[in-house]
Amino acid sequence: MISTRRRCVGLALFFLQEEEGIGVSLYSGGLGDVYKRKEQILTNIRELLHRRYNVKVRMPMLKGINDSKEEIDAVIRFLMPFRDYKNFKGIDLLPYHKLGVNKYNQLDMEYPIGGDPSLSAEDLDRIEGWMKEYQFPVNVVKH
Repeated sequence: MISTRRRCVGLALFFLQEEEGIGVSLYSGGLGDVYKRKEQILTNIRELLHRRYNVKVRMPMLKGINDSKEEIDAVIRFLMPFRDYKNFKGIDLLPYHKLGVNKYNQLDMEYPIGGDPSLSAEDLDRIEGWMKEYQFPVNVVKH
């Protein structure tokens, strides 16, 4: 029997995979469920690219979470084998925004992100530059 995921993949023309980070911060101890989820996301990206589906990786950028050189290097190492695939459509860097905060309030839920993990324009330019050094198609999405 064909899995639901494979049936859905057959209907889609383009995949956007949001990825918070794949490197150093995720491989430290005590992150069992997060690690499994990240591994599944990475497996999905690999599978979709190998099957020649169009994929764009979208990275929500959070200060102190995935903005380090080590974290970006991990993303580059993971994506490097796919950089020249015609179906790899690049990376969108998504600056943090608070558009979802009100939804949490309306649902009487605590917003899971404390403080303001926004990156400055200079920080985003620096990260974009690191990726462009490796000729990755990268775009900072403006809100």
